[in-house]
Amino acid sequence: MTQTTATGTVQIGYQSEQWAIAGIYSYVQDASVVPYATTLTQLSYLQGLDQSINAFGLSGYWQPLSSSFVPAISVGWGINTTNFDGNSTPDGYVSTSQSWQVSLQWQAAFMNGNAAGLAVGQATFATDLTGSDSPDDGNYAWEGWYSFQVTDNITVTPAVFYLSRPLGQLTPNNTSFSQLGGLLRTTFTF
Repeated sequence: MTQTTATGTVQIGYQSEQWAIAGIYSYVQDASVVPYATTLTQLSYLQGLDQSINAFGLSGYWQPLSSSFVPAISVGWGINTTNFDGNSTPDGYVSTSQSWQVSLQWQAAFMNGNAAGLAVGQATFATDLTGSDSPDDGNYAWEGWYSFQVTDNITVTPAVFYLSRPLGQLTPNNTSFSQLGGLLRTTFTF
């Protein structure tokens, strides 16, 4: 027999000409469906314990009225609390996790039709564990990009990204591991 699970979400927001803000609450009946988490957090959610999540988030943006040296800014933050439905939970499981991001975007960067951006944040990472363990699960993600209009129908966007600690808490002791990468996206419009 297949077990079904559900997710329920309520969101409220406000938007004006230059800015917007939103708040969200989600109840996730099956913690294993939470995407984009550090390895420790995802493994904790996949352990087969009867876990559900209460997830809260806030986000917002502001943009200037016209293109200038002042960038548009976007921010977001989320916190998740895990509900363990069993009577006892072993030590070391994720009981609280968080995520956040800040990004900047410049329209008409160096010339009309082009744009540039920078972003930093952390995907869902453990901030509290069951028992007395303290997590060390951070992984910062950085990205920079520049989009330029080659023709009216072709845009090229080179980007570079850096992950400070992709394995989070599961990085072996006395070692460092990071990733640097790049990509080139070409967009054709008709």
